[in-house]
Amino acid sequence: MQPSRVLAGREPGGEETEVEPHEYDEIIRTLVRIAAHQDLSNQKQDLINQQQQLINQRLELTLQAIREILQCGDGRQ
Repeated sequence: MQPSRVLAGREPGGEETEVEPHEYDEIIRTLVRIAAHQDLSNQKQDLINQQQQLINQRLELTLQAIREILQCGDGRQ
């Protein structure tokens, strides 16, 4: 149920503004596009986070190997 007109706020000059019924559809379409874009951004960020976790794991393994080599002296046999 949509009201015919709803008070939306005040203009800078103090006049009240109203939202027309056709503007509701435009607002909803815009919000749906924003939500879809946010979902895509979140999915991309999740992928980036997973990749970073793998990089961090490999880095930790590399650092452990380097520490072991350094504990043995200069690394030469």
